[in-house]
Amino acid sequence: MKELLDDMERAMADLMLSGYATGAELAGRFRNLGTECSRIGLKNGGAWMEEIARALEQRTHSVRKEDLVITELLCRAVGYVRLCREKIQEEEIAVRWDSITGGSL
Repeated sequence: MKELLDDMERAMADLMLSGYATGAELAGRFRNLGTECSRIGLKNGGAWMEEIARALEQRTHSVRKEDLVITELLCRAVGYVRLCREKIQEEEIAVRWDSITGGSL
Protein backbone atom coordinates (compact mmCIF):
# COMPACT_ATOMS: atom_id res chain seq x y z
CA MET A 1 0.00 0.00 0.00
CA LYS A 2 2.87 2.37 0.78
CA GLU A 3 4.21 1.91 -2.75
CA LEU A 4 0.83 2.80 -4.22
CA LEU A 5 0.63 5.92 -2.06
CA ASP A 6 4.14 6.83 -3.26
CA ASP A 7 3.02 6.34 -6.87
CA MET A 8 -0.02 8.54 -6.29
CA GLU A 9 2.14 11.30 -4.80
CA ARG A 10 4.62 11.08 -7.68
CA ALA A 11 1.83 11.34 -10.27
CA MET A 12 0.33 14.36 -8.52
CA ALA A 13 3.75 16.01 -8.19
CA ASP A 14 4.51 15.36 -11.87
CA LEU A 15 1.21 16.94 -12.83
CA MET A 16 1.79 20.02 -10.69
CA LEU A 17 5.37 20.41 -11.91
CA SER A 18 4.20 20.31 -15.52
CA GLY A 19 1.75 23.14 -14.90
CA TYR A 20 -0.96 20.76 -16.09
CA ALA A 21 0.57 20.91 -19.59
CA THR A 22 1.00 17.12 -19.71
CA GLY A 23 -2.43 16.43 -18.29
CA ALA A 24 -3.69 14.44 -21.26
CA GLU A 25 -0.67 12.15 -21.07
CA LEU A 26 -1.05 11.70 -17.32
CA ALA A 27 -4.80 10.97 -17.43
CA GLY A 28 -4.11 7.31 -18.20
CA ARG A 29 -1.65 7.13 -15.34
CA PHE A 30 -4.25 8.49 -12.92
CA ARG A 31 -6.86 6.09 -14.28
CA ASN A 32 -4.48 3.15 -13.71
CA LEU A 33 -3.78 4.36 -10.18
CA GLY A 34 -7.52 4.59 -9.59
CA THR A 35 -7.98 1.01 -10.73
CA GLU A 36 -5.15 -0.18 -8.50
CA CYS A 37 -6.54 1.74 -5.50
CA SER A 38 -9.95 0.17 -5.96
CA ARG A 39 -8.39 -3.28 -6.36
CA ILE A 40 -6.64 -3.13 -2.97
CA GLY A 41 -9.57 -1.55 -1.14
CA LEU A 42 -8.78 2.16 -1.28
CA LYS A 43 -12.16 3.01 -2.78
CA ASN A 44 -11.93 6.74 -2.02
CA GLY A 45 -8.42 6.90 -3.46
CA GLY A 46 -9.67 5.18 -6.59
CA ALA A 47 -12.49 7.67 -6.90
CA TRP A 48 -10.11 10.64 -6.49
CA MET A 49 -7.71 9.30 -9.13
CA GLU A 50 -10.61 8.69 -11.53
CA GLU A 51 -11.95 12.21 -10.98
CA ILE A 52 -8.52 13.70 -11.66
CA ALA A 53 -8.23 11.62 -14.86
CA ARG A 54 -11.66 12.82 -16.04
CA ALA A 55 -10.86 16.45 -15.23
CA LEU A 56 -7.58 16.20 -17.17
CA GLU A 57 -9.36 14.73 -20.18
CA GLN A 58 -12.03 17.42 -20.07
CA ARG A 59 -9.37 20.12 -19.79
CA THR A 60 -7.65 18.75 -22.89
CA HIS A 61 -10.81 19.15 -24.95
CA SER A 62 -11.74 22.62 -23.74
CA VAL A 63 -10.75 25.90 -25.31
CA ARG A 64 -10.66 27.73 -22.02
CA LYS A 65 -8.34 25.90 -19.62
CA GLU A 66 -9.75 25.87 -16.09
CA ASP A 67 -7.06 24.77 -13.65
CA LEU A 68 -8.97 25.46 -10.45
CA VAL A 69 -11.01 22.26 -10.64
CA ILE A 70 -7.92 20.11 -11.08
CA THR A 71 -6.05 21.99 -8.37
CA GLU A 72 -8.95 21.45 -5.98
CA LEU A 73 -9.04 17.73 -6.76
CA LEU A 74 -5.29 17.44 -6.28
CA CYS A 75 -5.46 19.18 -2.90
CA ARG A 76 -8.15 16.79 -1.73
CA ALA A 77 -6.27 13.77 -3.06
CA VAL A 78 -3.07 14.90 -1.31
CA GLY A 79 -5.05 15.17 1.93
CA TYR A 80 -6.39 11.65 1.38
CA VAL A 81 -2.89 10.26 0.87
CA ARG A 82 -1.72 12.03 4.03
CA LEU A 83 -4.56 10.48 6.03
CA CYS A 84 -3.76 7.03 4.64
CA ARG A 85 -0.13 7.43 5.69
CA GLU A 86 -1.19 8.51 9.19
CA LYS A 87 -3.45 5.45 9.45
CA ILE A 88 -0.62 3.15 8.38
CA GLN A 89 1.70 4.77 10.90
CA GLU A 90 -0.86 4.35 13.70
CA GLU A 91 -1.26 0.68 12.83
CA GLU A 92 2.51 0.17 12.82
CA ILE A 93 2.79 1.86 16.24
CA ALA A 94 0.02 -0.35 17.62
CA VAL A 95 1.76 -3.48 16.33
CA ARG A 96 5.08 -2.40 17.86
CA TRP A 97 3.38 -1.53 21.13
CA ASP A 98 1.67 -4.92 21.24
CA SER A 99 4.98 -6.66 20.57
CA ILE A 100 6.62 -4.78 23.44
CA THR A 101 3.82 -5.09 25.97
CA GLY A 102 2.45 -8.44 24.91
CA GLY A 103 -0.85 -6.84 23.95
CA SER A 104 -1.72 -5.53 27.40
CA LEU A 105 -1.70 -2.08 28.92
